[in-house]
Amino acid sequence: MKHVVHNGWEIEFRRNIHMYCHSLTASKQCMELHIPCEDTPDGYLGIWPYDLDIPESRYLDLIVALRAWA
Repeated sequence: MKHVVHNGWEIEFRRNIHMYCHSLTASKQCMELHIPCEDTPDGYLGIWPYDLDIPESRYLDLIVALRAWA
């Protein structure tokens, strides 16, 4: 398990919690998000933040952090 901070978001990643699925959590202030992610057929990590029910400004802020983390 590795904790890192990008753009004010604390990001925690744990590999292979179930077969090819991983645990990706991002926390900032009082918000903690569990972001779906899994291995792709091409060998990359696919991150699926699209269905998070958060305001657009917070979503865009999170995307900046995830890009820096990736």
